[in-house]
Amino acid sequence: DGHVVRSSPEQSIDNWLYTRNISHAYEKLIQTDGEEIYFSDWFLKEGNVYIEYWGMEGWDRYDKRKEKKLEVYRREGHNLIEIHKDDVKIIDDILPRELRKYGIETY
Repeated sequence: DGHVVRSSPEQSIDNWLYTRNISHAYEKLIQTDGEEIYFSDWFLKEGNVYIEYWGMEGWDRYDKRKEKKLEVYRREGHNLIEIHKDDVKIIDDILPRELRKYGIETY
């Protein structure tokens, strides 16, 4: 769909959404009441769902930023699907199940 992403796993996820005709925005600003500025990996208008791919877990700086970002999602009450490094290998199992929780069916 023309999105320029940051990694091969992100490309796999983006392509997965595209090939299933799931409209999505890449690196969308996360709406907050505060002054923090965070971008989600993806946002799906249908279901009002944010998707995060945590591909660099285990790096101290990354993990701290991840925790701050998760707090924003919790505080703002946003719907969130988290995808971890090993999940990409089984994305066909993970994403349909997670999307269904927000009323999004995949075929």
